[in-house]
This record gives sequence, C-alpha cells and structure tokens, in this order.
Amino acid sequence: MADFQLQTNQNVTVAIGTTPTATLDAGSVTAEVSDQSALTAVVSADQTSVLVTALGPAVTDVSVTVNGSVGGVACLPGVLPIDTVAPAAQVQITLTPGTPVTNA
Repeated sequence: MADFQLQTNQNVTVAIGTTPTATLDAGSVTAEVSDQSALTAVVSADQTSVLVTALGPAVTDVSVTVNGSVGGVACLPGVLPIDTVAPAAQVQITLTPGTPVTNA
C-alpha cells in the first residue's frame, strides 16, 4: 500500500477506530510522529480522530502512530505512513486573440 500523500501546506483529520469495535479508555489515546519537523498530530478531545498537519518541506516515510487501551490493556498501535509533497502549481489559463477580420 502506498503512503498517504499530504501537501506541505495541508492538514487532514484521520479517524480513529478499533477492530473489533471497542471503546478506548478515556485519556489513553496518544499520537506520535516519527519526524516532528515534518508533521504534527493532535488527538481530538473525544479521542475519535487525529488532526495531522504538515509543517514544511517535502519528506518521505514519516509515520503517525496512535496508541490507546481498552479496559486497561494496551491495544496494538495504528500506524499511518505519510509522505509530504510540494503543493501542486496552479494552472494559468492564457488567452491569445487571433487576427481581427471585418464582420460579414
């Protein structure tokens, strides 16, 4: 599976879930980033998502790891590999008039 791509000027909300479905212990969810100069990851107050924000230059192989527990037992972590990429350049439309002719 290819890494998720995020432009260097973007952020994305990543949903947190469990398999099988379970309620994560209050206050147990944390998010860590493998390269803190490239991304930040902030867990929402309700622990249902993580806001991932790109910080700067394009990098590859950065990962966001989310940990938590259910019933006091640590869950297997969720890991999302991310590449940050330069924003796509906007395309400029150009208009070039032809040679004028007399109306018929």
